[in-house]
Amino acid sequence: MGSPEECSFMAAFDSPMPRRRLLLAAAAACAAPFSAAATPIYTPHEVGEAFARRVDVRLDLPANEGHLYAGMAEMHLMSNRRSLLEPQYLLVVDASPEVQAALLMWRLSPGSYQLLGATPVSTGGPVRPEHFETPQGVYEHQGRERASGIYDFGWQRARRATRDGALLAMRLRACATDRRTERGLGKACSDGSIVLPASLMAFLDDFALLDAGLHAPRAAVEVPFRGRHMLVLDSERDRPEWAYEAPPVTAVSG
Repeated sequence: MGSPEECSFMAAFDSPMPRRRLLLAAAAACAAPFSAAATPIYTPHEVGEAFARRVDVRLDLPANEGHLYAGMAEMHLMSNRRSLLEPQYLLVVDASPEVQAALLMWRLSPGSYQLLGATPVSTGGPVRPEHFETPQGVYEHQGRERASGIYDFGWQRARRATRDGALLAMRLRACATDRRTERGLGKACSDGSIVLPASLMAFLDDFALLDAGLHAPRAAVEVPFRGRHMLVLDSERDRPEWAYEAPPVTAVSG
């Protein structure tokens, strides 16, 4: 009978995952320090299962939609001349006003993606002097403010959400919803930042999926091949059936 750690790891081979991903996780487990052996090592399949349990505002995309966004993400990387050499997790944001969604993707290699979960978001708009259109591109995190639930993606050139559309510098951030901003999920109504559901930000915190390269406290679980990039694109598509519809606001009498 093996140790509890060995039994737990071998049990992963019973999960419905492609063999090459299991071998990838096995290689990462062997490379981990022995002192970390008691920490559960999560495969992409298990990360997706945890996403479904932990994130309370989700979008249910058909399989073909996952393939569609995988193709768009790869083209976006190519058009931005970014080569990601290692397997890693990515956050892909569709800033189209008709979509407003964030997709957590596992990219094993160029063209090989797995959609792990999706949520509604809020990106930049509407026409207000202090608002920006969320810029499109491939962004690497510059820092992390855990206490306030913010990823910092640095200074970027963006158009003001005004009629003149002047190009100015803005600080691009991904931040968690609060009571005021959660009603904006599914709508392009932020100041230019990308507003994520608070449960998604808490999930990213606990798994540190986008924290590669950051000097941060040790995550609650061990996940090989963490990422550091957010891709923002505009699919320019009509509203899909799975897009988020905010629940009606119930008036409360005083």
